[in-house]
Amino acid sequence: MYMNASDLGPSKPELVETEHLKWVCVCFFNLLSLQSWDLLLKYSHERVKRVLEDYKDIFEALPFPDKKRITDIFDKIPMTVAGVVGYLESVSPYQAFMKNDPEAAKSLLQETEKRMLEIMGVSSRETPVEFWVRHVCVLGCKGR
Repeated sequence: MYMNASDLGPSKPELVETEHLKWVCVCFFNLLSLQSWDLLLKYSHERVKRVLEDYKDIFEALPFPDKKRITDIFDKIPMTVAGVVGYLESVSPYQAFMKNDPEAAKSLLQETEKRMLEIMGVSSRETPVEFWVRHVCVLGCKGR
Protein backbone atom coordinates (compact mmCIF):
# COMPACT_ATOMS: atom_id res chain seq x y z
CA MET A 1 0.00 0.00 0.00
CA TYR A 2 2.04 2.92 -1.27
CA MET A 3 0.42 6.31 -1.29
CA ASN A 4 1.23 9.49 -3.14
CA ALA A 5 -0.44 12.88 -3.40
CA SER A 6 -3.20 11.57 -5.65
CA ASP A 7 -4.08 8.96 -3.02
CA LEU A 8 -5.27 11.52 -0.49
CA GLY A 9 -8.85 10.90 -1.46
CA PRO A 10 -11.18 12.84 -3.71
CA SER A 11 -9.80 16.06 -5.12
CA LYS A 12 -12.87 18.10 -4.10
CA PRO A 13 -14.39 16.75 -0.91
CA GLU A 14 -17.72 18.01 0.29
CA LEU A 15 -16.82 20.13 3.26
CA VAL A 16 -19.92 19.82 5.37
CA GLU A 17 -19.05 19.91 9.05
CA THR A 18 -18.93 16.16 9.77
CA GLU A 19 -17.36 15.30 6.42
CA HIS A 20 -14.68 17.94 6.93
CA LEU A 21 -13.34 16.17 10.02
CA LYS A 22 -13.29 12.88 8.13
CA TRP A 23 -11.45 14.54 5.23
CA VAL A 24 -8.88 16.09 7.56
CA CYS A 25 -8.32 12.73 9.22
CA VAL A 26 -7.99 10.96 5.88
CA CYS A 27 -5.46 13.52 4.64
CA PHE A 28 -3.52 13.47 7.89
CA PHE A 29 -3.36 9.69 8.05
CA ASN A 30 -2.20 9.45 4.47
CA LEU A 31 0.53 12.03 5.02
CA LEU A 32 1.53 10.40 8.29
CA SER A 33 1.57 6.99 6.72
CA LEU A 34 3.80 8.31 3.92
CA GLN A 35 6.37 9.17 6.58
CA SER A 36 5.94 5.80 8.26
CA TRP A 37 6.08 3.94 4.96
CA ASP A 38 9.28 5.72 3.96
CA LEU A 39 10.89 4.15 7.01
CA LEU A 40 9.24 0.77 6.48
CA LEU A 41 10.10 0.57 2.77
CA LYS A 42 13.67 -0.26 3.71
CA TYR A 43 12.30 -3.55 5.02
CA SER A 44 10.03 -4.37 2.08
CA HIS A 45 10.44 -7.60 0.17
CA GLU A 46 10.85 -7.39 -3.60
CA ARG A 47 7.26 -8.64 -4.05
CA VAL A 48 5.96 -5.72 -2.00
CA LYS A 49 7.89 -3.32 -4.21
CA ARG A 50 6.10 -4.77 -7.25
CA VAL A 51 2.79 -3.85 -5.66
CA LEU A 52 4.09 -0.40 -4.74
CA GLU A 53 5.01 0.17 -8.38
CA ASP A 54 1.43 -0.62 -9.42
CA TYR A 55 2.44 -3.89 -11.11
CA LYS A 56 4.24 -1.89 -13.82
CA ASP A 57 6.61 -4.75 -14.70
CA ILE A 58 3.74 -7.21 -15.07
CA PHE A 59 1.78 -4.78 -17.22
CA GLU A 60 4.76 -4.14 -19.48
CA ALA A 61 5.45 -7.88 -19.79
CA LEU A 62 1.94 -8.68 -21.04
CA PRO A 63 2.33 -9.66 -24.70
CA PHE A 64 -1.22 -8.63 -25.57
CA PRO A 65 -2.00 -5.73 -27.90
CA ASP A 66 -5.06 -4.78 -25.85
CA LYS A 67 -4.09 -4.12 -22.25
CA LYS A 68 -4.90 -1.63 -19.54
CA ARG A 69 -3.70 -0.82 -16.04
CA ILE A 70 -6.25 0.89 -13.80
CA THR A 71 -4.79 2.61 -10.75
CA ASP A 72 -7.65 4.74 -9.46
CA ILE A 73 -9.90 2.23 -7.71
CA PHE A 74 -10.53 3.39 -4.14
CA ASP A 75 -12.25 1.86 -1.13
CA LYS A 76 -13.10 3.63 2.10
CA ILE A 77 -12.81 1.33 5.08
CA PRO A 78 -14.25 2.52 8.38
CA MET A 79 -11.72 1.96 11.15
CA THR A 80 -10.67 3.36 14.47
CA VAL A 81 -7.33 4.88 15.40
CA ALA A 82 -6.51 1.57 17.12
CA GLY A 83 -7.45 -0.30 13.95
CA VAL A 84 -5.15 1.82 11.82
CA VAL A 85 -2.27 1.24 14.22
CA GLY A 86 -3.09 -2.48 14.25
CA TYR A 87 -3.08 -2.54 10.45
CA LEU A 88 0.31 -0.83 10.32
CA GLU A 89 1.61 -3.36 12.84
CA SER A 90 0.39 -6.25 10.66
CA VAL A 91 2.09 -5.37 7.37
CA SER A 92 5.14 -7.39 6.40
CA PRO A 93 7.60 -4.46 6.22
CA TYR A 94 6.69 -3.54 9.81
CA GLN A 95 7.18 -7.16 10.88
CA ALA A 96 10.66 -7.14 9.32
CA PHE A 97 11.40 -3.80 11.01
CA MET A 98 10.23 -5.27 14.32
CA LYS A 99 12.65 -8.20 13.96
CA ASN A 100 15.52 -5.86 13.08
CA ASP A 101 14.89 -3.08 15.62
CA PRO A 102 12.07 -3.87 18.08
CA GLU A 103 12.41 -0.68 20.11
CA ALA A 104 12.32 1.61 17.06
CA ALA A 105 9.38 -0.34 15.63
CA LYS A 106 7.37 -0.01 18.84
CA SER A 107 8.24 3.68 19.00
CA LEU A 108 7.00 4.17 15.42
CA LEU A 109 3.60 2.73 16.33
CA GLN A 110 3.35 4.76 19.53
CA GLU A 111 4.29 7.99 17.75
CA THR A 112 1.88 7.26 14.90
CA GLU A 113 -0.99 6.78 17.31
CA LYS A 114 -0.02 9.81 19.40
CA ARG A 115 0.17 12.07 16.36
CA MET A 116 -3.15 10.85 14.98
CA LEU A 117 -4.90 11.52 18.29
CA GLU A 118 -3.27 14.94 18.67
CA ILE A 119 -4.17 16.09 15.15
CA MET A 120 -7.73 14.86 15.53
CA GLY A 121 -8.03 16.53 18.93
CA VAL A 122 -9.27 13.37 20.60
CA SER A 123 -7.97 11.00 23.25
CA SER A 124 -9.78 7.75 22.46
CA ARG A 125 -8.13 5.03 20.41
CA GLU A 126 -11.67 4.05 19.40
CA THR A 127 -12.21 7.31 17.50
CA PRO A 128 -13.49 6.45 14.01
CA VAL A 129 -11.44 7.30 10.92
CA GLU A 130 -11.77 6.54 7.22
CA PHE A 131 -8.98 4.37 5.88
CA TRP A 132 -8.61 4.75 2.11
CA VAL A 133 -7.19 1.85 0.14
CA ARG A 134 -6.15 2.15 -3.50
CA HIS A 135 -6.33 -0.92 -5.71
CA VAL A 136 -4.65 -1.62 -9.03
CA CYS A 137 -6.10 -3.79 -11.78
CA VAL A 138 -4.11 -5.11 -14.74
CA LEU A 139 -6.17 -6.34 -17.68
CA GLY A 140 -5.06 -7.91 -20.93
CA CYS A 141 -6.83 -9.41 -23.91
CA LYS A 142 -5.01 -11.49 -26.51
CA GLY A 143 -7.66 -10.73 -29.11
CA ARG A 144 -9.64 -13.14 -31.23
